Amino acid sequence: MWQLLLGGVLDRHPGLKLMMTEVRADWIPALLRRLAEVTANHSSVLNATRRPSEYWSTNCMAGLSFMHTAEVEMRHEIGVDTIAFGSDYPHTEGTWPNTLDYLSGLFAGVPEDDVRKILGENAIRFLHLDRERLADIAARVGPTIDEITGGAEVDAALLAHLDERCGFAKPAE
Repeated sequence: MWQLLLGGVLDRHPGLKLMMTEVRADWIPALLRRLAEVTANHSSVLNATRRPSEYWSTNCMAGLSFMHTAEVEMRHEIGVDTIAFGSDYPHTEGTWPNTLDYLSGLFAGVPEDDVRKILGENAIRFLHLDRERLADIAARVGPTIDEITGGAEVDAALLAHLDERCGFAKPAE
């Protein structure tokens, strides 16, 4: 990632995309700040023409195997257009079979537009996926946006279990 962001690779290949999956995203803002410092201190020997954060916003995405609440809270700092949710099924540390409850707790109070981006729109755009075909599948297997953002109370004991199992409320590192 550093080489792509600092080495001019994305200037020479502007259509090149980097998607890191099964990662957390809380480290991204700090890394982009660090790379901005490197760029400022070594611009004469770097081949990149834009700031690392600009490349991140146009050419990179993080596919998170189950987001944590800290990442939802940091979504604008990370780049709400550069993150995608994943459930990591069938791993035992994933969100299944409680994914709907996980999503309801995770996105409580989050604007629908941000939820839609993170749960599908970003991946569709970034990976050039077939929106119509995916809409048919989503309508069949759900859940709906109303089921996620409808304000249903999630059992505190289940959220505690999800925190233990897959870090639901794990703080940013």
